[in-house]
Amino acid sequence: MVPLPLARARLFVLALASGTALATLVFFFLRSSGASSGPAAELGSIFALLVPLLALTLVPLQLVLRRTFLARARARRAEVRAELAAGSMPRELFQAAILGCALAEGVGLLGALGYFFGGSPWLLAAPALAVALILAQVPTRTRLEDAVREL
Repeated sequence: MVPLPLARARLFVLALASGTALATLVFFFLRSSGASSGPAAELGSIFALLVPLLALTLVPLQLVLRRTFLARARARRAEVRAELAAGSMPRELFQAAILGCALAEGVGLLGALGYFFGGSPWLLAAPALAVALILAQVPTRTRLEDAVREL
């Protein structure tokens, strides 16, 4: 597998955060302009239940899958350290980061969509938290070195 430069890995994560933020802004402005229509009351209440349920389901899933990727990295400890020393992001750590970001993005976009379809403004907390969680996973050399040290 071709090594992934750390800067490119950072770009992937930032793209997920900005995509979530921009989609939320679009849904917010569309709803504010009166563009959303249809069975808003029914959909809004469905999303109010669906968003937290999905979040509660995906958090344990993400933790289990992250442990799986870290176990794979542990099996290749020497290669992982060499990749990091060369300025690349080890693939297992990248996969764990992207998976965590994608799961957070999914919950965030579902919350934004729920708001668009007439849900409570509280649903906008989901994309705000998703963007914060994604940004917390932006790979930096220090974070990766800490993760590799723990292997």
